[in-house]
Amino acid sequence: MKILFISAANKNFDGRTRALLDVLNSFADVVDITTTQESDFVNNNSYYVNYKSYKEFIRKTVEIGKEHRDVDFIFADNRKATVPALKLNKLLKPKAVIYDARELYLQRETHGFASKVGCFFESRMIAKAALTICANEERKQVMEKEYGKIGAILVFENFRKLSYS
Repeated sequence: MKILFISAANKNFDGRTRALLDVLNSFADVVDITTTQESDFVNNNSYYVNYKSYKEFIRKTVEIGKEHRDVDFIFADNRKATVPALKLNKLLKPKAVIYDARELYLQRETHGFASKVGCFFESRMIAKAALTICANEERKQVMEKEYGKIGAILVFENFRKLSYS
């Protein structure tokens, strides 16, 4: 099984992204696209894309995704990953799309134009996703109420391992 994992997060600084990748890598062949503040680079099946602008992130992600046409699933890790994931879903036609809504933002709760546009694409992604992941039980209930009949919803709680020196 092959999964194309798309995230606008830098996995070096995002524990949730790392945890999801650990789970996915335990049972699938994962090609991941995440962001970096350095120059673009590739390490095995991990693509690190410099996040200069969102438009450039979308372009590079779609370009990389087209190189991996044989994916079974597309996994959009966060709201900013929805635009390239929706585009690649049309181009690659995977078996299913998975979306991590994390905290789930609702349009009526946001104020800025960019946030409202993000909510629009998030709602499109949730409608297309066979599986939507959220951060807690409360958000799952909100999602069920807001979106009605959608794909399966899975709660993947945020957690942190604390270490003391």
